[in-house]
Amino acid sequence: MQTLYRFALEPVAEYYADEQSYGYRQGRSVTDAILHLTNDLSENPKCEWILKADIEGCFDNISHDWLLRYIYINPKLLKKFLKSGFIENRIWHSTEKGVPQGGSVSSVICNLTLDGLADICNDAHYMRNNQYAMNDICMDDIFIDIIRYTDDFIIICDDRAVLVREVIPAIEKFLKKRGLKLSQEKTRIININDGITFLGWKIFKKNENIKRIPTQESKNRLFEKIKVVLNQNHISEKEKAKRLKQIITGWLNFYSIATYPFFLNIEYELIMFINQFAGMRYLAGVIHQIFEKFER
Repeated sequence: MQTLYRFALEPVAEYYADEQSYGYRQGRSVTDAILHLTNDLSENPKCEWILKADIEGCFDNISHDWLLRYIYINPKLLKKFLKSGFIENRIWHSTEKGVPQGGSVSSVICNLTLDGLADICNDAHYMRNNQYAMNDICMDDIFIDIIRYTDDFIIICDDRAVLVREVIPAIEKFLKKRGLKLSQEKTRIININDGITFLGWKIFKKNENIKRIPTQESKNRLFEKIKVVLNQNHISEKEKAKRLKQIITGWLNFYSIATYPFFLNIEYELIMFINQFAGMRYLAGVIHQIFEKFER
């Protein structure tokens, strides 16, 4: 039943969606979100301040009262969805607030809950420009933009004070109405020169150019998966090569927009890593074949 209502709700959610929202929307992906971010930073070199926001337990804390009032599902049925609970280790747990993560309609409900955050940026922009206008100060428009993937979002700006004085308080007010709040420990303002991590990517500025590469955590997970395959002594070398090709190709496809010289570096690291295992040197050729289509 939830899946049927998701199919009905998705076109409505799409109509009201923020343009800068990329999670769980047809034809949009993490890659699109990262391209949006890096293009903004490249085209606006003075824009160096980034608010990396973290909503404290977003799925777990969304207010049921707010959802029942604003989500376009019959309230009696929506209440059943929200109160259906979840099963973990064969034990049923109640859900008195929030939406069950993994529920087929939960991602759409999350997007509907957070749509409108883009207006917060526009309002901050408007308030700041009006403030200078009233004081007869001639200022160029600031640049401010938001990139959101479900409950993960960042806001970039060329004025740190705007983020502190206008944007953060406005976001906190927006979230409070929905039973949510920013994590004080994880929400912070970062300069792009120091680099940020977002959706499995590391974004930073080097020599006035914006770079995007996989995070170290993502690379570590890749190497762990490769190590598991290499240690499977019960399968043939041909089968190992096949599995490694699938793992590495899938990972590289996700990071296909990484900037130079990432692919050269990671190819070398993979070959050196695999060569640590006795008798695995033949896989260097396999690795090189995989990387031929990704060379820049």
